[in-house]
Amino acid sequence: MCVGSAASALGTIGAEAKTVVPQLVPLLKDSDANVRSPAAPVLLSIAFHLQKKEKTLTSPELNQAVSNLESALKTLAQPEANF
Repeated sequence: MCVGSAASALGTIGAEAKTVVPQLVPLLKDSDANVRSPAAPVLLSIAFHLQKKEKTLTSPELNQAVSNLESALKTLAQPEANF
C-alpha cells in the first residue's frame, strides 16, 4: 500500500515528477492491484502537467518524457495489464 500512496503523492507534484516516470512504468506490471492501479492515474496526471509546461521544457527533456510515457502506454495497451 505504501508504494501506491507514494505514487499518488507523485501525481500531485506535477511536471516536476517527470524524472520518476521510468520507475513508475514497471509498477503498471505489478501483480498487486494495490500497486498497479494507482500508477496509471499518476502517470496521466504527470502527462497532463507536462503538456501544460511543454514550452518550458528543453527539447531533450520533452523527448525523454514522451519516450517514457509512450512506454507506459504500451504497457497499458497489453491485454494482460488488467486495467
